[in-house]
Amino acid sequence: MSLRSERLIDVSLRYRQEPWPFAIEHQAEIERRWRTRVAANPALWNGRVLISRNVQITDGHLTAELSETDYASFVIWRDLGWPDKSVFNIFGMGVTRCQDGALVLGEMAPHTVNAGAIYPPGGSLEPRDIRGDGSVDLDGSVAHEISEETGFDVSSFRRGERHAIFDAQRIAIVQAYDTHKSFEELEKSFDRYQKNQQQPELSRLVPVRGASEINAAMPAWTQLTVRLLASPQHDN
Repeated sequence: MSLRSERLIDVSLRYRQEPWPFAIEHQAEIERRWRTRVAANPALWNGRVLISRNVQITDGHLTAELSETDYASFVIWRDLGWPDKSVFNIFGMGVTRCQDGALVLGEMAPHTVNAGAIYPPGGSLEPRDIRGDGSVDLDGSVAHEISEETGFDVSSFRRGERHAIFDAQRIAIVQAYDTHKSFEELEKSFDRYQKNQQQPELSRLVPVRGASEINAAMPAWTQLTVRLLASPQHDN
């Protein structure tokens, strides 16, 4: 699936636990490759995440079924070039648009699996995002990840549009938020928050005001996100 986007009206995700054949069949290779990664970076996290099957999108309505796996299996699947095309990585991201026109991205800290990459705050869906009725709370996941990574409370922001960004087996659900604050104000708040974090996920916030500021540290789906959400006036 080539890189593309679609404006979303709603998202409906349901939990349905199923074994993942890839994780079972490649268990030995996954363990070997993960040990190599951990040897190079002992701080790597290997918790539980959700992967997606039966993804459908029709007229702006996205639906999918999600099941649980370990992060190591997910990462090695990604590293091997997504060999199982029946599953997708659906993840939520929140892009804050400041009063001064800046989009707020973050640079991943050195201890993370994506060290040095620049993209919006957010992350993989996890078992904690499963509600009692079996639905998966994407909006709650995004709000939690933004709070955890930046200290921002998005309940004080205005919700904007939402897009699905399709990039191979990745599907980034990008939620825009608008704030009356400037990037400088948010950065000061972030710096205060970081001082109390033992192992912060972000090394810094990155303001992006237009497509001319796109760089190679941004994954393809982030680059498309910038083109969709940045104000065109900043590239004139």
